[in-house]
Amino acid sequence: MKKWTEEMISELAKSYSTRREFKLYHPQAYKAAWRYGWLETSCAHLKKDIRWTEELIQKEAIKYKTRSEFNLACKGAVKAARRLGIMESVCSHMDSGRNIKWNKEAILKEAKKYSSRSEFQRKAGSARNAAQKMGIMEEVCTHMTRPEAKNKKWTPEAILKEAKKYRHPSDFKCAAPGAYHAAHNKYGILEKVTEHMSYKQIQWSKDLMLQEAKKFRTRVEFTKAYPGVFNVGKRMGIWDEACAHMECGLALSATKWTDDAIITEAKKYTTISEFQICPAGRAARRRNIMDACTAHMDRSHYHYWTNEELAAEAAKFLTRSEFTFKSPNARAAAQSRGIMEEICQHMTRMTGDADSIYIWEAKGQFFKGKQIYKLGVTSKRLGLRRIKEVAKVHGYEYEIIILKKVKNYTFFLEQLILSYGDDPEFSEGDGKTEFRALTEEELMELLDIIEEYD
Repeated sequence: MKKWTEEMISELAKSYSTRREFKLYHPQAYKAAWRYGWLETSCAHLKKDIRWTEELIQKEAIKYKTRSEFNLACKGAVKAARRLGIMESVCSHMDSGRNIKWNKEAILKEAKKYSSRSEFQRKAGSARNAAQKMGIMEEVCTHMTRPEAKNKKWTPEAILKEAKKYRHPSDFKCAAPGAYHAAHNKYGILEKVTEHMSYKQIQWSKDLMLQEAKKFRTRVEFTKAYPGVFNVGKRMGIWDEACAHMECGLALSATKWTDDAIITEAKKYTTISEFQICPAGRAARRRNIMDACTAHMDRSHYHYWTNEELAAEAAKFLTRSEFTFKSPNARAAAQSRGIMEEICQHMTRMTGDADSIYIWEAKGQFFKGKQIYKLGVTSKRLGLRRIKEVAKVHGYEYEIIILKKVKNYTFFLEQLILSYGDDPEFSEGDGKTEFRALTEEELMELLDIIEEYD
């Protein structure tokens, strides 16, 4: 556990302008400052969050002509107004632009005023959204240029400058995908560069969600198109119903992945590493036909294990889970050839009754702009006890995403799912190494993987 000093905390705090930012990016340092009574001295230069009352919100809102200007300039006041349920009253003097009835002709006329899609989105968002819903984006934007060069080198400064052009993260991602992905994956600054933005508020109803879900083949595609829809669907209790027609790991393994279908799919891949992580590759591993499926693939960077080498490798480990974790390629090769029982005879089986895999959401906890989840194994006999204990130790409110009995695959699956996402690298607390920050797409893929195992 890191030993914090007042000097260390003061130095860290100098990088931020508000206490909220400091607490967001360095929660452990902030907690230590609060615990030892250093907040007032170490954070003296930091602005305190404004306590927005109805009077203060009204006074702030009167400065702006539109809701978008209000949201862009004073996000804190907007959030408080929504929380207090006074958004309509404090914005009654503003031009909302909501009453425009966009038809194809009106959209075409509006779109001609702009030279790029990003400018169209920024200056006529409602027209652009209507075009998207009507499926005429390509037609109305044919005269526009895409300003972002594919090979542009995005620096943090360039990303921040680009991000300031947009009001919503989805617009930023759509108009400048290179900058968005560099902020998210390369620098981990997505939350910081989008802090001035607001998420588009979709008023989901059961009918709307069921209707929109029909447009997508998989849950991953659905959540990519509508960030946040997974949590809304779960909260409304209609997620499974909305996605019932979609392909998932279980459906593919049950109805599509015959030996012939797997071999046909494998021909699309040139390397084993790419094939083994796709649904067909996982099905091939379960059916022990990986060698037949990958015979045509490039093995220049792949070690071909002989049975003797596999036996020698397995002899280094005392348990199957250790074998899986420390030598996954050898373990996969042994599994595909059906010699696991033979080379693992000396290993001891786990004496516990851990037979279930789980994922729960640490509500309100984020790392690099991604939601934090706890992944791991437990016993069906214990129910939620293990989950409640860990959540209590870390002081988190939890929401169960999945708790499923998977019999003999628990430790194998645990190592597989822990390879996803980013490790927040918590310094203390029970289960600290099993937290992962995941995008909704990564979470959906993990759920599909888990569904394949019974």
